[in-house]
Amino acid sequence: MQQSRFTYNVMAIFIFMLATTSLISAQETRTAAAPTPTPAPVVVKNTTTTPVPTVAQGTTKISGSVSVTGTPTVNAKQSGAWTVGISGTPNVQIANPETSPVAVREVDNPARNPFQTTLNNFGTSFQVPNNQRLVIEYISAQGEVPGGSLFPLLAIETTVQGSTMNHYVISTYQFTDGNGNNVYVVAQQTRIYADPGTTVYVNPNNPSFSFEMAISGYLENVP
Repeated sequence: MQQSRFTYNVMAIFIFMLATTSLISAQETRTAAAPTPTPAPVVVKNTTTTPVPTVAQGTTKISGSVSVTGTPTVNAKQSGAWTVGISGTPNVQIANPETSPVAVREVDNPARNPFQTTLNNFGTSFQVPNNQRLVIEYISAQGEVPGGSLFPLLAIETTVQGSTMNHYVISTYQFTDGNGNNVYVVAQQTRIYADPGTTVYVNPNNPSFSFEMAISGYLENVP
């Protein structure tokens, strides 16, 4: 009885070892026979509502609207000449506050384009520059006539919009000099205009007397 039990145990161990060896051999056979997989392309068909996150490489073309949040620092490097074109005549709105006003310049401010000249017996006219209108604001003059004579009338002749007119100035007696000549002076504030390219004259009704006249004012640009 004891001999039969021993024989049974030996046979059981032998069968277990045989089964284990068979399983290992079959596993090695399957492992050795498995083919190497061939790489195949993968096509991603996600829609725009569920895009695949990507990272741009190199130069990327962007279309549509781009939203920038905050005030990021941009390192822009110019390559060659930049050309900026403006289509049409867009309206520009300046929104500077009173604490930081925009600097402006009055183009036609009289102080920006002052004008003055002198006229006398030897030169009684001058021409107004083209594309500018002359505004005469002040006239001063001094002249003398022989004793007993009256100082002749002085007139400034200008042309505005094709119409030529004389503008008379008032002279005042001052004194009689050592040669017996009566000395007169003119000092008069005016507002006399002369168109661009026209000639301004001094018209004394007695050209033989001696005088000198200074005219001052300003030039304003005319479109």
